Amino acid sequence: MKTTNMSKEGREKILVIPDIHFPEQDERALEIIYHVLKNDTFDEIVQLGDMLDMYPISSFSKDPEKVGLGLRNEIIMARKFLTKVRRLQPKAKITLLKGNHEARFDRYVIDKAPGLAHLFDYRDLLGLKELKINYIETIYKIGRLHFMHGVLVRAHSAYSCKAHFDKYNMSIIHGHTHRLGSFYKTNLDTTYTVHELGCLCGLSPDYTKDKGVSNWQQGFGVVYIDKKSGWFFIVPFPIVNHTCIYKDKVIKA
Repeated sequence: MKTTNMSKEGREKILVIPDIHFPEQDERALEIIYHVLKNDTFDEIVQLGDMLDMYPISSFSKDPEKVGLGLRNEIIMARKFLTKVRRLQPKAKITLLKGNHEARFDRYVIDKAPGLAHLFDYRDLLGLKELKINYIETIYKIGRLHFMHGVLVRAHSAYSCKAHFDKYNMSIIHGHTHRLGSFYKTNLDTTYTVHELGCLCGLSPDYTKDKGVSNWQQGFGVVYIDKKSGWFFIVPFPIVNHTCIYKDKVIKA
């Protein structure tokens, strides 16, 4: 048996952050993310979409008090988060993916106020250019692994992973479902895998209370990608009761 250290020159280390849904974020879960960012170093940070909830312009019935806070509150929270991430990881590449909740903005402008389409953009208000953050509206590929927000939700953990593999037939890491799970498929040539990484929002938002238990889980992931071959390893980190084990340390927020 042979063991070797993964040289920094030969691999990429990526922190993967799932759905946050400002202003429905779980601050204690985010404190764990800040701890990881402060005590480790990453080549890239990928946020899988639905960083914003876009609650005031959703098509669902809404709480008038929450609507009154407007998108401004969400954007201020998200910008503070991105600013802190950049401060803690000044050299890392940061990439945001577009989620279905961010897509609410584009739909709302097209349907309700098309004349304002080119007047302003919430992405500018987030300060992405100033913070040197990339924004991706489609699937994002690094090596042999595809990062996406996700388009399918099934009833149980890992079922959505299988559904995404059946649809795309490739290795994927995604958010969207707010669940933790993994699926593997081996054929004659290789092994594919799909991971869902949970969420960092509260597990019992108002709109789920009349539906029973939400069956969501919190977590994040770290991906190692070999620069030469593109092969990768995904390490999920569940957050249970605001507690996580990372680098042999028990982190409790």
